[in-house]
Amino acid sequence: MKTITLLLCLLFGLRSFAQTAAVSKKVLYALQAHEIISGTEAITSLKKNASSYCLVTYDTLSENNTFIYNGQRVLTINASDFFSIETLDLNQNGFSLKYTKDEQEYLILNGATIGPYEEINRLFCKKTNEYGYLYKLGSKYYFKVNDEKYGPFSQNHNGIILTESKRTFLDFYNWNKEVSASVSGQKTFEMINSGGNLSILSNGKTIENANGVDKNALGSGNSYCYLSDSNDGFGNMTKNLIVNGKNKGSHLSNDFNYDDIFFLNQSDYYYSKTEGSGLKSIYKNDRIIYRNIKEIITHNENGNFLYKDVDGNFYANNTKILSNVVEYLYTPYIENEKAYAFCYYQGDKTFVKSSKGEFGPYLNVFDLNLVNGILSFSYTDENNVRNSYRDGKISLNDVNLNFYDVQENASFTYENHSFESSYEYNFVVINGESYGKSPALQAWIDPIDKKFYWTAIEKNEYVLYTYVFE
Repeated sequence: MKTITLLLCLLFGLRSFAQTAAVSKKVLYALQAHEIISGTEAITSLKKNASSYCLVTYDTLSENNTFIYNGQRVLTINASDFFSIETLDLNQNGFSLKYTKDEQEYLILNGATIGPYEEINRLFCKKTNEYGYLYKLGSKYYFKVNDEKYGPFSQNHNGIILTESKRTFLDFYNWNKEVSASVSGQKTFEMINSGGNLSILSNGKTIENANGVDKNALGSGNSYCYLSDSNDGFGNMTKNLIVNGKNKGSHLSNDFNYDDIFFLNQSDYYYSKTEGSGLKSIYKNDRIIYRNIKEIITHNENGNFLYKDVDGNFYANNTKILSNVVEYLYTPYIENEKAYAFCYYQGDKTFVKSSKGEFGPYLNVFDLNLVNGILSFSYTDENNVRNSYRDGKISLNDVNLNFYDVQENASFTYENHSFESSYEYNFVVINGESYGKSPALQAWIDPIDKKFYWTAIEKNEYVLYTYVFE
């Protein structure tokens, strides 16, 4: 009997040791007296291996909010002020975050606090991986990238995409073309279309006005074009294509239908027109270069177009790149017929089609980008694990996890390993064994290092658990 008891104790001890050896716990932050995790915006951002993390806490006594970065209390503000959590970004230089204090806006960027300003917003350029910011000073707007200041601008270009970031040229715009802006050297240029009334400004001063404008486009190097309506003096309405202040041609409105105009560089202007067949043609300087088009998908500043023909086939310029197998196409990029990329659905799967090849199927695709011929994107595989592809290499995606991404129940499997967590229980379950003292706030898989990760709040501690696959 003693032998059996001893054997059972040894087996139990070995099991406990194996369980302990498989799991490790790290305290990321210890809450102070009267300090709690601040609501559903608590764990605002977290890198995959918790090498970087942020959270916001609330002091129930002082009613102050504190922003925490990697365990350090970075900034405390009172209850009447607030952090703009939606602007939080973890990046290779640390983090960026906008906040409001005493009705003035500040931006923490690359370790520096910028402000106060009446308005301030972060800018990011994917092409060069550079950060900048736009701010309002007096009645004008300016922005800075790499300590180079550009402006003034008459409008707030918040939410506009920074497409270039070079010392000689910057360009940013919005997709509906109501407001466009560019910079060449230290000279700024803007086009503002308000209900058909177009204003063109240079360095914040109006240089041209036009009425009856229904389409306009801004090109590089302070070049522009727009389409306006006018009366020819005989009761006929005409459409006029104005390029850099010069009328390139007037046409009767009922005979000539411009669908869109694309002014792309100093020397060339492009537009699309619906022909008698009902299909579109693309013109370069009034000469047809592509025809029989059902839909123009996207274009770039050098006159390269991605479009769909009447049979549902997709083309990069004159090169056919995909047959009619696509239910929905999104996130398109084109540099030329040898460098393009987009996503498409087939059933419930997502694929990436590019000049580098075809990738998939995936559950989802995120952050598709094509810069100087280099393709990159993030995706979730059949195990719902998020990974990244860049220039032929696949790696675990070091994306941010957000508190509001976490549901009350988390359950997933990877290979022959299972993970389960529910707010009903004060533990998580891995491969039929319980771990921890509370449910997971966030949980994810690292398939490369063969690990489960999860975060939790245990008493007054925000902790990270790591489970190593056997």
